[in-house]
Amino acid sequence: MELQQLSSIYYDVIQYLSETSEQEPRQLKIVVFIDDLDRCLPEKAIEVIEGIKTFLDIPGYIFFIGVDREVIEKGVKVKYRGYVLDEKSGMRMKTESHDDEYDETVAEIPITPSDYLEKIVQMPIPLPPIDTERVKGYLKELLEENISVEPYLDIIQSGLKQNPRTYKRFINTLAFHAKLAMEKNCLQISDDMEMIRPCMTLELLVKWTVLNFAFLDLIKATKRRKLLILEIQDWIERTDSEKTESEEKRQPESQPATKDVPAYLKSWLQDDRLKSILRINKERGDTGFAKDTMDLYVQMGEFTYSTPAHKEKDTGVRGKLKIVPREETGKMVTIPAGEFLYGEEKKEKTLPEFGIGIYPVTNEEYKEFIENNLEHQVPGHWVKESRSYPAKKGDHPVVNVSFHDAQAYCKWKSQEDKKYIYRLPKEDEWEKAARGTDGRVYPWGDDFDKSKCNTDESGIGDTTPVGEYQDGVSPYGCYDMAGNVWEWTEPDQEAEKGIKMLRGGSWYIDREVARCAFRVRFDPDDWDDFVGFRCARTL
Repeated sequence: MELQQLSSIYYDVIQYLSETSEQEPRQLKIVVFIDDLDRCLPEKAIEVIEGIKTFLDIPGYIFFIGVDREVIEKGVKVKYRGYVLDEKSGMRMKTESHDDEYDETVAEIPITPSDYLEKIVQMPIPLPPIDTERVKGYLKELLEENISVEPYLDIIQSGLKQNPRTYKRFINTLAFHAKLAMEKNCLQISDDMEMIRPCMTLELLVKWTVLNFAFLDLIKATKRRKLLILEIQDWIERTDSEKTESEEKRQPESQPATKDVPAYLKSWLQDDRLKSILRINKERGDTGFAKDTMDLYVQMGEFTYSTPAHKEKDTGVRGKLKIVPREETGKMVTIPAGEFLYGEEKKEKTLPEFGIGIYPVTNEEYKEFIENNLEHQVPGHWVKESRSYPAKKGDHPVVNVSFHDAQAYCKWKSQEDKKYIYRLPKEDEWEKAARGTDGRVYPWGDDFDKSKCNTDESGIGDTTPVGEYQDGVSPYGCYDMAGNVWEWTEPDQEAEKGIKMLRGGSWYIDREVARCAFRVRFDPDDWDDFVGFRCARTL
């Protein structure tokens, strides 16, 4: 058929269809199937459906529309945006553009999305989910020469939407990632393969590709905090382990690990689909993502998933890229027993379980101690007459306290809370709480970032409220363990008699000394405006 004839059919489709209907017998039935209508913008999808209803209502024709119901419902909201009514007054509300958001709790449109579909669609046929075995069979067909991926079909199925197009794109992307990794000689194909440098494994490459398809928000967050996936993975393993132990003992968990999950991880750990992907399968020899290979996976994703750069909205708050609820001051977190990498040499060391404060002790907390111990001298920068801290600094860490002042506070707190013994943390305890188990340089990773801590690089020149730098939190949920104030600790190595150790750096000094492994000797009788402390505790 010539192009001119095709153009004529396109513009005169109603006439052609009517003529065909009139020429053929009355029992003629022509079925027209319009698929993938949800690929259109929601508003355009509505226009197509209304065009069919208005102009193609011809005897003998049946129209089937393949579309996602949610797309149509969104289209209805967009199309009737200009007719939004205020529920209270019944008056039409003015909207500036189709990009504006409106609060559905106080506004309504003349027709609800569900009513609209009932008027347009005479017979809705919702499609059931695809059978799991059929999906597995389809995936096996797609794999073809990439049959080595077959053991990981459970990861692929649990992570991806059951959509044939998605599976095709995923398999193509995974094959590209694997080929590229082999060319770069950084993919471990078998366990007996001798590797001279850290390499990716096929199982973790599958997991990483699934994450790029199904959890782009996590991938974006990983660009801000490179070891985020490792931290989620470690918490999954910890909670699974505690659950298994409690089941073996046939008793409920008295203090489940989930109560100590840092605020910045809670939303991820509530996603069962994500947990099923990141859960380490030891039976398959899976060791999980590791710090020394994380860069390889991140670089691999850049080849195929370079998402458009978007500028973070300036909230006017230093260091906060993602707002999470602020934890209460005085909260303690449990650091589990086990090994970790300690010191500049990153030697393996084992510690028993202990508790530690997620924040340094604040002026407000220290004032309660001062009010209950009238004989104790207040810090030098406080107002002596009223025995109170400087205005607007209640949530700042207390400073100008000696080692003995900090010990006195812990002793008083132990008397207040009979259940625990409060004390100053030992150096190794402080360090594990700050850097986790993997020997990272700073609480958030190996690379310094001035937006994640209050050091000299920030240019503030003073203390900041505890928990101000939410992206600088440690793997266990402890804040301000790099910068803000030096913190008193009990030395765990031989030191000069009477000498104590400071950890964490402070607001007046640079990044080098804010490293988790850095330690400074200090006289326990001395105090300064850059020295504070946090509490540890044991049963």
